[in-house]
Amino acid sequence: MPGVPTAIGAVLLGLLPSVVSGGPSRGPAAESPRLVGATYAEGAAQARKGAVLVDSLRRRGGDLADAPWRVVADASATEVLDRAGLAGTKLLPLRVDAVARDLPFAAKAYAAATVERLVPGAETLAWIDPESLVLGPPRALDLGPDAAVALRPAFLVNAV
Repeated sequence: MPGVPTAIGAVLLGLLPSVVSGGPSRGPAAESPRLVGATYAEGAAQARKGAVLVDSLRRRGGDLADAPWRVVADASATEVLDRAGLAGTKLLPLRVDAVARDLPFAAKAYAAATVERLVPGAETLAWIDPESLVLGPPRALDLGPDAAVALRPAFLVNAV
């Protein structure tokens, strides 16, 4: 599956991309959204966290509050997210190849690859883990036409 090795490598290094961008080759802004946010959810508990994340962006995201969101979710998470009624959010099915199902973080890697494949026209694709909150306008996530990629570790001090 295209994109999976890159995503798995990022996860295993503990540097899951918080922002991935196609840079200037993605086409003019008029043809595609400036920024698309993405996360994933496995199970009902993570779906509730993802719903809180999207809601925090809608409430506190300033000029990016209406940015489109994609949530890659398994069946049980989809039920919870459907009930949450998240405006401007499209749910995508989480499909993990059988060979990878028992690997740590495989669902996250496959979810990231799904979004990369199904949202090719976005100028900037911002991946945020569902356990996150947006407390102010996330302008730093909007990379603009001069950046191709930006990475940020999930934890500044990782004691794992």
